[in-house]
Amino acid sequence: MTSDEHYSLEFVGGPYDGYLQYVSIPQGNLIETVALPVNRNVLQVIKGEPPGRESRTRTVAIYELRQVGDNWKYSFLGSRAAGELDWDHWCTKVCEAWRDFHHQSRDRE
Repeated sequence: MTSDEHYSLEFVGGPYDGYLQYVSIPQGNLIETVALPVNRNVLQVIKGEPPGRESRTRTVAIYELRQVGDNWKYSFLGSRAAGELDWDHWCTKVCEAWRDFHHQSRDRE
């Protein structure tokens, strides 16, 4: 795969079920296990909706990379308490990036 090829990774199960992440990195460089915050704002943003009021991150969804036929997918393994990491800061950054992206898109029109 060259770096200009794009493909989608589907998340199966859990709170991110059905979410498609478009990537252009070699599949061999994908992370085997990912932890993603479960936060109302982040879930709204990945659905393409504007972020709402800030919400607290209480749980983290764990996904594992699996090959299904010729495709790779992240399958839900379970949830854990958010713990000591600053997930709320991460969620705020995602929502800020979403706002910036949409403001720049409007400015270009």
